[in-house]
Amino acid sequence: MYEHEYDSRFGTICLHCEKADSVVDHTIRYKCFECFQAPPLCKPCILDAHKHAPFHDVHEWTGSYLRKTSLSAGLFPATFIRPGTVISAGALSDFHLLTQTAKINTTVFCTFLRRKTDYWSQEIVKDRAREFFMTFRMYCYLNNLKMNGFDVPRPANELDPGYELSPGSLAVLCPACPQPDINMSPEWQTRDEALR
Repeated sequence: MYEHEYDSRFGTICLHCEKADSVVDHTIRYKCFECFQAPPLCKPCILDAHKHAPFHDVHEWTGSYLRKTSLSAGLFPATFIRPGTVISAGALSDFHLLTQTAKINTTVFCTFLRRKTDYWSQEIVKDRAREFFMTFRMYCYLNNLKMNGFDVPRPANELDPGYELSPGSLAVLCPACPQPDINMSPEWQTRDEALR
């Protein structure tokens, strides 16, 4: 079981291409968990091996653990435990823009995607509206963190101090609600009762 998670060849020169190039890094760092008994490979070799299988579960060796690479490829997993469905960042971005401008909901957008996949046989294309909606919520949360200058919250461990968001740290002040010293006069209590 542990052999699946680590390989002693990580950090060595790739045996598949056996190249020592000063321009391109041929250090073994990548492993695919879906290819049957696939050896770990360098970046050029893993890209070449997966040019026709972009949705395989490829991980990158960081020096201490294997990290999923689907997010860096612009793919969001619909579930975080053994993801079977991924959604492209482009589809999530398009849907976000459509919700803001055209008031499109998840069901309508997923129906559009099913028709775009196979217009005449939509019943053979699985309805992934639930997975899409959950992924879209995570996408909006991550965008909200990014726009407010936060990293993804993570628990502390022996290597990383981690951090947690304080309550209300992502809340935006309502511009219509009275806020002393922001959109209210500092001497508002001394004004006439009718003008408060």
